[in-house]
Amino acid sequence: MTEANTVFALQGQAPEITGFSANRPNVIGNPNSGPRTPQEWFNVSAFQQLQPDPQGRFEVFGDEGRNAVEGPGYVNWDFSAFKNIPLTESKQLQFRGELFNVLNHTNFRLPVSDIESPTFAQIQSDVSPRVIQVALKFLF
Repeated sequence: MTEANTVFALQGQAPEITGFSANRPNVIGNPNSGPRTPQEWFNVSAFQQLQPDPQGRFEVFGDEGRNAVEGPGYVNWDFSAFKNIPLTESKQLQFRGELFNVLNHTNFRLPVSDIESPTFAQIQSDVSPRVIQVALKFLF
């Protein structure tokens, strides 16, 4: 299964103006032309921070659209096998083996979307790697 994630950049704002504590910045280039590495997932120079007016207030909203940046995809294959072992006519023992993310594909989480952060556009973590689970189940 493959999915595409989306992300958008945020900039801190004065909540007394908009009711929100973060707004979108202005877009001045193609954010999806970035290097696509964990150190810089999207093009950071494609965004421009909102500037205060002469009274020190910020523009209300930037022009970045929702989900303007494509995040890393998600690939996951799970596998399970089980064997029922009859004990009596009505009772069985089931042996189960389950592998989650059997191909052990690295799935990155979304990059940092706060334009004021020093880690803007960086991926800070990933989803857990392969997990193997073995179990016995008594069926009656």
